[in-house]
Amino acid sequence: FFFRSVSALIAVRLADRPICKMMMRCTRVLCAGVYNFGPGPAVVFPEVMKRAQKEFTNFYGTGFGAIENTNLDATGPTHPDEPRGPVQDMMHVTEAKLRQCLAVPDNYRIIFMSTGAVGQFAAIPLNLAFDDYKAGVKPKANVVPIGYWSQRVKQEASKYCEVHEITAPCGNTIPPSAEWCVDPDAKYVHITLNETVEGLELHDDPDWDAARQPPLVADATSTLLARPIDIARYGAIYASGGKNFPHGVAIVIVREDLLRREAHPLCPDVLKFGAHGAAMFPVGCAFNSQPNT
Repeated sequence: FFFRSVSALIAVRLADRPICKMMMRCTRVLCAGVYNFGPGPAVVFPEVMKRAQKEFTNFYGTGFGAIENTNLDATGPTHPDEPRGPVQDMMHVTEAKLRQCLAVPDNYRIIFMSTGAVGQFAAIPLNLAFDDYKAGVKPKANVVPIGYWSQRVKQEASKYCEVHEITAPCGNTIPPSAEWCVDPDAKYVHITLNETVEGLELHDDPDWDAARQPPLVADATSTLLARPIDIARYGAIYASGGKNFPHGVAIVIVREDLLRREAHPLCPDVLKFGAHGAAMFPVGCAFNSQPNT
């Protein structure tokens, strides 16, 4: 139910901003009076749960449930100009509502991938760091060392890149971006917006101009849909399901000029941004089956 749940969830949130107020994770479950103080999924509005329940057995009036429908269509593996079939339409509507809710600029693409955020720890360097690939040469990448998840990012990226930490390890404070020692020849700078293990969060976006090089990349797993984000400050921003939207998929928002970078020759197709339908073609086609099934 990922796409249907996100679509309905965003529809509720668009109707009553600010979204920050509605996305608090330690929120009372409105229909049961139960408080959730654990990590992980945010509270889902009763309206969303009821709609998912209703469409479990009859999705889009098809007579089939949501998990019984397919994202494929009779035309085969094509990239249609418009959605064909209920699941493709659901993906299209979800993308449009995300774009509206997050105020995503027109020169960014929204990609749905089945990797979670941990998969993006590899996808980011493989897609963004090898546009001028030279065998045996590791490109540079920069990481802001906020805590546990930043170290996970560094550990994975180090398999492919020469990774430099551009500040001293952050304790209780994240230094402003003007104080970061950025490598001018780095392919990207990575930051985790909410370090959930260490308990350190950025409440404001870094001061990073869209034209500045290298581009800023953010893991926004606990931040996307929790507060307004200035997407234009980032070259790419991604978030895993299981926090502010349902499990099963990662949302990746990438600026179009970065999509034109050549991926590493050995990058698996399932991790290639350009291989996914939402990257270079209209929404309605996906590289692999999405978790409505």
